[in-house]
Amino acid sequence: MRLLNTETYQLHTFPSADITPPYAILSHCWDATGEVTFADIQHLPRARTMSGWSKVENACAVALQKHQCEWLWMDTCCIDKGSSAELSEAINSMFAWYLRSKICLAYLNDVPTCENIVERIRHMRASRWFTRGWTLQELIAPAQDVVFLSEDWVKLGTRCDLASFLADLTQIDRGVLVESGGRQDWHLARLRAISVAERMSWAAGRDTTRPEDKAYSLMGLFDVNMPVLYGEGADKAFRRLQQEIIRDSFDHSIFAWGVRSPSSDFPPWPYYQPMVKHAHSDKLVCRISWSHGALLASSPDDFRYSAGLKGESLVKLTDALRLSDIGEPHFYPTNYGIRIQLPLCFLGARDSWQLYHALLACSTLSDPDARIGLLLLRIPGTDVYYCMNISDLEARSSEVRSRAVEHSKLSLQSRRPIFPSAWKLSTIYIRDYVPVPSAPLWTNGYLNPTAYQRTSPRGIERPRPPSPYLFANLPRGMLSRLASKLWFK
Repeated sequence: MRLLNTETYQLHTFPSADITPPYAILSHCWDATGEVTFADIQHLPRARTMSGWSKVENACAVALQKHQCEWLWMDTCCIDKGSSAELSEAINSMFAWYLRSKICLAYLNDVPTCENIVERIRHMRASRWFTRGWTLQELIAPAQDVVFLSEDWVKLGTRCDLASFLADLTQIDRGVLVESGGRQDWHLARLRAISVAERMSWAAGRDTTRPEDKAYSLMGLFDVNMPVLYGEGADKAFRRLQQEIIRDSFDHSIFAWGVRSPSSDFPPWPYYQPMVKHAHSDKLVCRISWSHGALLASSPDDFRYSAGLKGESLVKLTDALRLSDIGEPHFYPTNYGIRIQLPLCFLGARDSWQLYHALLACSTLSDPDARIGLLLLRIPGTDVYYCMNISDLEARSSEVRSRAVEHSKLSLQSRRPIFPSAWKLSTIYIRDYVPVPSAPLWTNGYLNPTAYQRTSPRGIERPRPPSPYLFANLPRGMLSRLASKLWFK
């Protein structure tokens, strides 16, 4: 770990963060141009001429004069970003560095100095600092306190003093923001007591310059480490992050992204999730996926409405449903899908596929009796399931769709229960969703014209061609014969 001397502006390397002297740490938003980098700080005469030097100088002055810190860490000049190994180490260690700091200086360069507290809060609410991905962990991680500074480096307040305002602005649990007395273990314990889904919701809507940083900036928040691979893309990086969390957590709420409780401002049925009333007053809320039916989310934004979720014991869930003892309480990713044991309720079948409800061991803070669930499609003859969403049901057969919707309508309108005996505890594999036609694709060796339908501009029903993936294993010449049958009658 490198630290900058606040008097001489010289960098010094410490072999371990555990043996560093007390240091201040800077949290800020990078300027588009003019930041003093690791290479620049090696040549002080040149660095002093840069537009970003005032930030280095003022940060050192505040750290030394206001907080008696002889050392300062700031990401612009204390990391050699030309070394991929050093950059990866810094990203994996950054949460711990903020946690151990004596004081964190949060510099808000777009907030003017105001004596009026109302105006000050108004400007802080609009600050860019609260919209960036990396500043989330920089706000949460320090075990001591965070001091907010205006564009003129004047104190605006501390994290502890502004805890209620910050909780309202960022939706972060207030208990994480209040003073912990500098006890790092207490601070981490309070953070880890919050569900995965709720912590993910804090990152929703935040932006990063590099798309992969949406995932990398959350590693410390979940106490996981993984290689930094810029260029892999945001979706893949976030998927790897979730897999690392799964390996270290028993919290089912990581699968409960996209859940919102029904309210008066929701669109009418079937565009919000169904709820199923049980004999023990437990309710099932099926997850909505606005984009696809994958088990794992593609972005922290998918957890935007998951702040009210909490994980619970799988034993508590199975006891409520009067199920047998749990033989496999853990779950983990495999190359066959996520292996997990869940209570399943069969809803119906059509042709070669079956529809199930699956309950997760998590509930809502607003209604502790609520149970969050998934809608699963089973591949016959296997233990492989795929996640579904409400829009997927619209594309399936009316028979199964009506059964699934009917249970939910009855539970919402007449509160008709589905008894616990309908649930069975099963160990299954859940993969990403793959489209399945609503009727058999082949009948006696020929394409079934009812498998895919569409209406032509003239109102004439013509067979709709299958998705391209279905042609992968067709014999040579079959594609042309299919095309002639479909479009050149």
